[in-house]
Order: sequence, then C-alpha cells, then structure tokens
Amino acid sequence: MGDSLTRYQYLDLVYFLSHNGTWPSPDDTPNMVLENTHKNGWVQFFNFTNAALRPYEQCDCFRLHSAIKAVENRYFYDPERNNSVTYLQKFGMYPFKSSWHVTDVYKEHELVQLPLALSFVHKDLDWADAIRDFVCHMSPKPSVFIFNAGIWADHDLVNVQMQERIVEALQECQIVSMYKTTTKMSDQLNQTWDEYEQQLCNLTDYCMDLRWTAIIPEEHFWDTKHFREPIYSMMNIQLLSLLTSSNLIESFETVS
Repeated sequence: MGDSLTRYQYLDLVYFLSHNGTWPSPDDTPNMVLENTHKNGWVQFFNFTNAALRPYEQCDCFRLHSAIKAVENRYFYDPERNNSVTYLQKFGMYPFKSSWHVTDVYKEHELVQLPLALSFVHKDLDWADAIRDFVCHMSPKPSVFIFNAGIWADHDLVNVQMQERIVEALQECQIVSMYKTTTKMSDQLNQTWDEYEQQLCNLTDYCMDLRWTAIIPEEHFWDTKHFREPIYSMMNIQLLSLLTSSNLIESFETVS
C-alpha cells in the first residue's frame, strides 16, 4: 500500500511473475514503469499496463488530472502458480478509496474509461481502517503487508499512535507487517532516514531498507522521484531475498 513509489515496484514485480521471470526492459516504449511514455495520459497507461498483465490482473483504476480524486487498486492473482500481489493506492494522509467491494476484487471487470462510470464503496479509510475493513477480508488474504506513505509533505505515519494501530490491525488478522523505507529523490545524496522510519522499522515484523537509492546516478531517474529500469527490478530482488531468507516464501521458484 502506498503511492507511485510503490506502484512502479508492484508493476515491475508482477511483470516478472507473469512473463516467465523476465524483468521489464528499460528500452520499451511505452514502458511499464514510465507513465510519461504514454502520450495519451493515464487512461492509456492503465489500459497498457493492465493488458500486459492479462489474464492475471484486475485494475480498479481511473485518473484524469487530480491525483487526490484518482483510484488505482491493482489485484494480481495467478492460481496456477499460487501467486497473488496487490497494490492499494494511498497518497499521504489522504484516505484509501475503492470502487469495488472486497469480495469482488478478483472478478472480471472492465477498466473505467469515463469519470461518470466511477463510484466508491469505500472512500474514507485511514491506514488501520483500510487494513481492518478491506485487507483482512481479501481472499486470498495477503500473507505480508508492505507499506510506505511516499513523498508527501503531510502523512500520518509520523504519528506513533497510527504506527501502532497499523501493526495491531495486521496482528489481529495474522498478516506479517513490513515497512518499506522511502526511496531517495534525485537530489538526496545522504543515506539517512527520518525518525518515524526508524520507529516503523523497529515496530514492524520486517523492514525493507531502501536508503541505498541515495547513490543511484541521476540518469536512472525519469523525474525527481521515479526511476528507470533496472532500479525497480533491483528493489524486487532485494524484496524476494528478504522474503526467502525470512522463510516468508519457500524459494524463488514459488514466485517465478
């Protein structure tokens, strides 16, 4: 769960899972992890990425101009390989939204193309409420919940009570918690982290430390916040290594 920093890592991972262990190429145009290569905007980006992941992904997705009014929740499920990966969009302090009931997320859906076709059944859920009222009721239920608030001036993960509520909500439905530290912007060259990130890494079951992104050369950014490949693939190799070494998955073969 998170913003665009998490979206592109999700897209890279599920492409790998659905294309026989092949990572997305940095040279493809349009590109899975470069929204700016989709000249007709967000509708084209959603159509392209969702089509590349068929028949495994359902995309509760629509966006025109305002990020705050957008919805982008992606549900990848491959029953043959027993792989399920979900991306739930949450921008900073803004609430989680869904236009689908949790019981319907793996049913066949058409992508929304016009704003009049969009309506929300969930629209005011904070981190902990989204976990209790939505994530815990997914089937298959996630075994690991990975979260990051992204690069927002205002976000409630700095609140210690919210940190505790998130972990408690996950414990209640027996989902492993993993905090993913915020990737560095192109001008952030110091491998430090904020106090709230240290707190979350101490509080959650596991921590995915991405402070190494401070040393990524500028040519691997496509704007100040987002990366070109193979950076997201490198992040996912780190994630898969963390999952296997922690016995959260049995081996790389179980997710390839």
